[in-house]
Amino acid sequence: MKLKFKYFTIISLFLIVLIVITPIVSAKPRNKYLTDFIFAQQDDSIGFGESDQETAYALEMIDYFNLYVIQGLFGSTTKVDISAFKDNLEEKLENLFDDGESDLFKIYYLLKALDILDYPIDSDLKDEIYDYLNQTEHLEGGFRLNTILLSADMISTYFAYKIVDLESVSRNNHLHKQ
Repeated sequence: MKLKFKYFTIISLFLIVLIVITPIVSAKPRNKYLTDFIFAQQDDSIGFGESDQETAYALEMIDYFNLYVIQGLFGSTTKVDISAFKDNLEEKLENLFDDGESDLFKIYYLLKALDILDYPIDSDLKDEIYDYLNQTEHLEGGFRLNTILLSADMISTYFAYKIVDLESVSRNNHLHKQ
């Protein structure tokens, strides 16, 4: 009887330990779930998600965790084609000014994504950005979201200053009253 109880206890403890340890050992690390989600949102080298804001935030996380290339099972890799991203983001930024559909939010998030990828903006594009900022500056202070709106608001002004911060240029050197 004692021997049966001893075997039953040992087997029970073994099963309990096995049941408790198995999920812990086979679980993915938390950042793996985040990584899988980010790369599931990737649209080739066009961007992540549906907006420039999502792309900028995804690139920020990829850069923070250094996830540009991830080795998968059986030799497969998931990667971010940095040069293609840089080219597409710069093209999007140039097209904003060509199409006349630019606003401070779009400009900021495209510049932020390019900044994360350490992509130097050429001087002609910088001049276009600063000209656009000058056009959105409100005479009574602040900045407008785009050139169509008549009034300035705090959010647009915040993004205008963040754009200037990204370019590391003081407001006095490039922006002036119209």
